[in-house]
Amino acid sequence: MVAFQWHYEDVIGHYCSISVVASLDNDEKERVKQEMRTVMDKHGLISEEHKVVVPFYTELYVTEKVKSD
Repeated sequence: MVAFQWHYEDVIGHYCSISVVASLDNDEKERVKQEMRTVMDKHGLISEEHKVVVPFYTELYVTEKVKSD
C-alpha cells in the first residue's frame, strides 16, 4: 500500500479530478467540493499545518479468455 500525504485542498482536488465528479457542471462540482470540506472539517482534517494521509490501493486481476467449443 502507498499512502499519500496531502494538504486538504489537494485531497479535494484529487477526488474532483475523477471523471464522475469532473464531468459535473460547475455549480454541482462546487457543491461536491463544499460537501467534502464539510466532512473533512467534521473529522478534524481541515488544517493548514497538517497533511491528510490518503491510502492508495491498486488491484490487478489477471484473467484468461475461455475458448468456446
